[in-house]
Amino acid sequence: MKVLGIETATMMIGVAILDERGMVAEYRIEATRSRSERLMPMIDRVLKDSHYTPQDLGGIAISIGPGSFTGLRIGVSTAKGLAFGLGLPVVGVSTLEVLATSAAVGMRGYSICPMLDAKRQEVYAALFRASAEGRLERITEEEAITPARLIEKVVALHEPTLFLGTGALLYEGELSVRLGDQAIFVSRIDPYPSPAIVAELGMKRLLNGENEVSSLVPVYLSRYEPRSIRK
Repeated sequence: MKVLGIETATMMIGVAILDERGMVAEYRIEATRSRSERLMPMIDRVLKDSHYTPQDLGGIAISIGPGSFTGLRIGVSTAKGLAFGLGLPVVGVSTLEVLATSAAVGMRGYSICPMLDAKRQEVYAALFRASAEGRLERITEEEAITPARLIEKVVALHEPTLFLGTGALLYEGELSVRLGDQAIFVSRIDPYPSPAIVAELGMKRLLNGENEVSSLVPVYLSRYEPRSIRK
């Protein structure tokens, strides 16, 4: 199966093609212009670079949030439009899970806290744990939360925690001061969610026959933005 992964939850938007061998192509760019103007040309380019046509695709995976309201709306609308037009299945993937997955293999036995800047002194965050086998296990649900409240939750874990994402970059000083050695930061880990990992997580579910083309909606967590609930 060839899967198109789409990530528009942050300013670093991207698309990727994944098949059963692994990543075929990935294209990412900072969306300094309108995401709606950039996304379809990016999809066209990654398909051409992969020497595939839209008809070669077996499914689509889209990062559904939390993240930028505008970015998520554009990404989900594009994914659903392609799915309907091409007759393809589509699944939504948690943006925070994508971030945590990028660190799971190298942080076995540690807690992982992906964080995205939610503005207004809040972050989108959740806590995960990487098992000894490298599998990702969820500890808490995703939420829009103040850094201070998030720190309280991490303290209660009583274990080293890796922080990553744009929110971790923004609040690294506060996290370091409050948590000391309990807070871990690894500079080589990409702070932006990877469209290739979106495709990887989506492929597992697409191969199991999942299809959310009729029910797919963005996940908005901030109380300052509309809330959507996945059914």
